[in-house]
Amino acid sequence: MKYNDITTGIVNSFNGKDIQNRIPRFIRELPRRYGKPSNLPDERRLFVCVGHRNGISQWAEITTESNEKRLEIHGVWRSWQDGDRFHNPNVRWKRDPQYLNGAVFEGPDRLWALLATDQNTGGKCKSVTCGGLTAIRNHLQPTLTEPLFPLS
Repeated sequence: MKYNDITTGIVNSFNGKDIQNRIPRFIRELPRRYGKPSNLPDERRLFVCVGHRNGISQWAEITTESNEKRLEIHGVWRSWQDGDRFHNPNVRWKRDPQYLNGAVFEGPDRLWALLATDQNTGGKCKSVTCGGLTAIRNHLQPTLTEPLFPLS
């Protein structure tokens, strides 16, 4: 992923420890009204870009583990920027249940691009549909003490 590929709705994988190692110098976790800061695992995990403005983006953590507080990211919301037909329908992104973990991280686009472990680019990245992104943002907004960037 290149930094100029970053738009709201795009999905990419990041290693949790790579993010943790850059907090608080370059990346910060948006504070939540309840709960403690995320304890990111030392593994690759999907994140969806939920806000983007002036070279800074906000990424929400995705997990395959469900609980009653997590929003399910329905299969109809999960695709690729260039559509489903060019991609394997059996990849974990489409096959496995996906849930919003609740943690949102904010940092510079250039750093997110360097940390990205999925190398799809040029309009071929995983993505969440507009309807899915709206549901995700509506679910997150009341839990955060600071607002997400407005959609432009």
